[in-house]
Amino acid sequence: MKAIFAHTLLCSLTTVHAAVIQNDAMILDAFDPAFFLHQPAFTVTSAAHLVVEVTSGSGNNFTFQYAGIAWPYSLFRVSLGTSFDASFANSQPVFVSNNNNPGTGVLNLRLGQSTYLAYLSQRQPGPAIESNLYGWAKLTNSQGKLIVESSATADRGGIIVGTLQQIPEPTAVTLFAASLVFCCMQRGRRKSLLILPVSSHLDK
Repeated sequence: MKAIFAHTLLCSLTTVHAAVIQNDAMILDAFDPAFFLHQPAFTVTSAAHLVVEVTSGSGNNFTFQYAGIAWPYSLFRVSLGTSFDASFANSQPVFVSNNNNPGTGVLNLRLGQSTYLAYLSQRQPGPAIESNLYGWAKLTNSQGKLIVESSATADRGGIIVGTLQQIPEPTAVTLFAASLVFCCMQRGRRKSLLILPVSSHLDK
């Protein structure tokens, strides 16, 4: 039982690590007619081509405006180390969403200044759930142009902003706890079975 349990846990940890995609966000010129964009765009390739139009406003202001694609998605203002998951997405204000609430957001960055955006790509409309895509991107104002320095996307559960650490789904945590309890119960039961016949023999 111990060997099988350890093997199963190792496999699940390996799967979690492989489910995080690194550096999949970018700022590019969106020339694809399907998105009707002619300005630089913030895109996330792993999140069903999440595309947001980005325009440079006055000074250091960058305007993010939604593009109407099939998948519901939202952007959030976050900081390094934020646990970005369904709980966060359902309780915090949205920076930009293609549900038009809000559909536009302005990012103000001084030259050389950086900030983090978290992005949620939903597999279905409604409240955020664990099986969505959760990611983050570090954006920097480089000589008046917005660039993506780094990014990562987790295919479910959630992610710690600024890292490749995926947040496991609650179901996976529950399964782990249940398996641990089951193993302890089995171990205790075997001890009882070994002790019981000996005590019975002494009583006679």
